[in-house]
Amino acid sequence: MVSLCSEDQTGSSVNARRMKANRASAATSRNKKRKYVECLEKTIQELSAVVETLSAENVFWRNIYMKEDGADSSFTTLLTACENF
Repeated sequence: MVSLCSEDQTGSSVNARRMKANRASAATSRNKKRKYVECLEKTIQELSAVVETLSAENVFWRNIYMKEDGADSSFTTLLTACENF
């Protein structure tokens, strides 16, 4: 006959192993999420730099186009409308 005490010890041993495994899994999940968020933040910084560069380039080319003698007034109107969009 098996005593109840040994069943309790076995059950608590199983629970302890489960809790330990769960903690390890949770820690792994948190680390994976942290790395993913860091990667997203880095991507945001890189894309923000690209946006700044392209915005400056856009201003440059618009200025060149507007300085040309044959600039179409309808295009100027369209640019103004797009800026207000």
